[in-house]
Amino acid sequence: MSSDLKRPLTQIDFGAVPDTSIAAPIQHAPRTPTADRRRRALQKRSASSPLKREAKQRKWQTKDETPAGVRPLVTVQAASDGVSVLEVTAIKQESPWNCFREDYELKFGEFVSVASDRKLPHDSFIIKRFDGPDLAKKLQMLQRVRHNSFHDMRQCFSYENSYYAVFPNMPISLDHVVKSPPYLDEHELAAILGQVVNGLVYLASNGLEHGSLCSSNILLNTKGEIKIAGQECCQEITSSARDIRALGIIAMELMQKYAKVDAAIGVDDLERWPSDCNAVGFLSMTTSATYVDELLDHPLLKSGWEKENIKWIAGLAMGSRRRQSDEGYAIAAGGAVAVVALIHLLPYIFSVVKHVSLSISKHLTYRYILSRHRILGPWTRTGVIVQLVYIAANLFCAGFGASTIRKVGLRAGTLAVVNMIPLFAAPHLAFVADWIGMSLKTIHIAHRSAGFMTFFLGLLHVIVAAASNISLSLDAPRDLFAVIGGSLLCLLILLLFPPFRKLSYELFLRTHQALAVASAYAVWRHLPSDKAFPRVYVYVSAGLFLFMFALQSGSVILHNGIFWYHLSRATITHESGALKVQLHLQKPIKVDDGQYVNLWIPSVSFWSFLQSHPFMVISWEPSEQKTLDLLIEPRKGLTQELLHHASKSYTLNPFIVFSGPHGPHVSMNEHESVLMVASGFGIAAHFSHLKRLIYGYNARLVRARRIHIVWQIRDKVDGLAAQSLLNRALKEDKLDDGCILEVSIYVEAGDVPPEFPFGNRATLYQGTAPLAEIFLTEVSGNYNKTPRMLTAGSNRRSSEKCEAEATRTKGDVEFRKFSLPAKTNELEPSESDLEAGGLKRHSGTVKVLVTLSGSGEMRDNLRKLVRNYLHAGVRLLELEYQPE
Repeated sequence: MSSDLKRPLTQIDFGAVPDTSIAAPIQHAPRTPTADRRRRALQKRSASSPLKREAKQRKWQTKDETPAGVRPLVTVQAASDGVSVLEVTAIKQESPWNCFREDYELKFGEFVSVASDRKLPHDSFIIKRFDGPDLAKKLQMLQRVRHNSFHDMRQCFSYENSYYAVFPNMPISLDHVVKSPPYLDEHELAAILGQVVNGLVYLASNGLEHGSLCSSNILLNTKGEIKIAGQECCQEITSSARDIRALGIIAMELMQKYAKVDAAIGVDDLERWPSDCNAVGFLSMTTSATYVDELLDHPLLKSGWEKENIKWIAGLAMGSRRRQSDEGYAIAAGGAVAVVALIHLLPYIFSVVKHVSLSISKHLTYRYILSRHRILGPWTRTGVIVQLVYIAANLFCAGFGASTIRKVGLRAGTLAVVNMIPLFAAPHLAFVADWIGMSLKTIHIAHRSAGFMTFFLGLLHVIVAAASNISLSLDAPRDLFAVIGGSLLCLLILLLFPPFRKLSYELFLRTHQALAVASAYAVWRHLPSDKAFPRVYVYVSAGLFLFMFALQSGSVILHNGIFWYHLSRATITHESGALKVQLHLQKPIKVDDGQYVNLWIPSVSFWSFLQSHPFMVISWEPSEQKTLDLLIEPRKGLTQELLHHASKSYTLNPFIVFSGPHGPHVSMNEHESVLMVASGFGIAAHFSHLKRLIYGYNARLVRARRIHIVWQIRDKVDGLAAQSLLNRALKEDKLDDGCILEVSIYVEAGDVPPEFPFGNRATLYQGTAPLAEIFLTEVSGNYNKTPRMLTAGSNRRSSEKCEAEATRTKGDVEFRKFSLPAKTNELEPSESDLEAGGLKRHSGTVKVLVTLSGSGEMRDNLRKLVRNYLHAGVRLLELEYQPE
């Protein structure tokens, strides 16, 4: 090993400490070296304080005796580029931080360092750093410009390709004076401007101009002396107009505390500064003077001003500056304290918000005012409150400030046209739901509310017109279209009743759309054509409809690849009375779980080209899909035609066009248990969620440890269509020997045994599903799967819980039996405890998500159960498809 490597990394050598009193060409590190305390103490004892102060005063004596003009100069070479500069102040080849300690930064137009001398009495100085290609020129100007009105350079350092100029510390600028509260009088203004003009006259006499004069680079000391800074930016004079213009702006700021936005010269407060006073005359002269020395002859500067007139201003400005700094520090400190307090209060704020949200959900969202009936309902408290607010807002707009009943009628007619705008938001409401991020059910409610509001406001308009005895002539086009529009609106409302709507939904839908367009046209013809309002609302409706139609058409073209690929095809088969459709897409598409597509199959029948229907997608993949699977319940119209063709012992393979996928994405990742409740074909709405949850559990992406499917069907034949899909889901549930999925099937009618296990993971029961008992068991968490531990005992228990793979036969539905907690001496929760939300005798509660696609009675019963367990993390999700 070499001797260099044997040396310690850190050595203390006092002999290597440089003596700062001896100039040396060696460049030191930028960090300030540690001072020799013993040598400082000896120097302090050897020189008395009065002598030291006297020597320092001679060293930093102000060159007031120096005559104005250019001195004899000595040429030196610039350290970096060899450019000659004129030397008056000696340039030290060392770091300035060997002699000074930086205290803070100050902004005088640009940021400068405020530093204190390392030697007693630690006087304060301003240090500016200059670098770049023109640093030699800047240093030359600092050496050249020497006058009492300029901030004089006292020392200069050259270090690491930069120059550091040292100036006396003058922490107050005219910018601080402008921002301080008191206003100046003419004598004080003259004392400031007179010294500035003297400096500008000196520059002009030497063929120079400042070029960047402003309030922030004109300094003021406690003696009332004005010093112009920034002389390094001086340049050869071309015209004095720029400095004179800048002086006018400075004078304007001093007189009224601000400059005009348009940079015009003048004052706004003529009471403080009358137009005939000398200050205003001087301000006006700055716009017309050609040379700076012309300003010296103005009466304002000949009024016998003295520096002592502005001594008090420096002290006041310094106090104002300190107050501003204190306010800034107080605001910063208060803000920091507020942020810390907010961080500590966030858990409590979230707790309060959560409590309020749960209370609103429990008492307003989950409770009905009007229960479910054949024609009306159900109405939740939240829905009724929103509708009442909507009605009150329209009535307020119709009646507030109206002087006569006729004006109320006119306003009602205008509001009816305004409420028509959301009715024409898009050609298909599913597209609007996707844009807003709401469910299709919510959009349907909003659409229905706007339609009824439009009708009743129009009815109010007609009633007021009839009560006002307004003549109506069918020969006049406006009156004729008023009658036509009113009749069309009445027909629209009449067709909404279930007997007409359920007769043929496709016919009802197209009739509804045609009547809506016709009524909008009739309203447009009824409105006066000589006024922009309220016709502009009809134009807004038409423009919004066309815009959304273009967007929806573009989305359909893009997803189907109409101009790039062939049209997609569908393979349509039937099984046990159900339709199974597989869409073969020409372009892959990403479909989230719980979404649906609108399908258009024009070749099925003569009227099918006018029909498009929404169908749930039962397939799911983590990436884009090239095929989409649909499970469809045949009803009337298009689905009945599809079943008719598919039952003729051949497979349909027609061209299709689809829109979508539609529907909001619902996250199920944070729930420990998922209870999926379905009746009839409502099971189709759960399959994509089921696939995603099983995939997420196998990939450790979700927290779910139990999935329980409760399926209510009329007879066992109804279950044949979904049998293969359930078996596939059970097969995919394979991590840790499976067991997170459990299926319970309840058959209402038919000759089936009371309890028939298909295997170890599913059971068929006779009768109606006991939703209350099943829900209570899921909330208790007693059947949630515990993550498998890698021990021999856990392996044995896991194998005991799941049925052996060898016992399965092809075609079996592989199920595990559902059972309630074992009977013990401890009583089970009563019905009153269940309604009150009490689980005091159970081991605990878990976060349960109840997904539901079933009958109205099933939905109402589960709402009553869930609302009492919202505090335990239980949530109810009604899926987009409901088999009603």
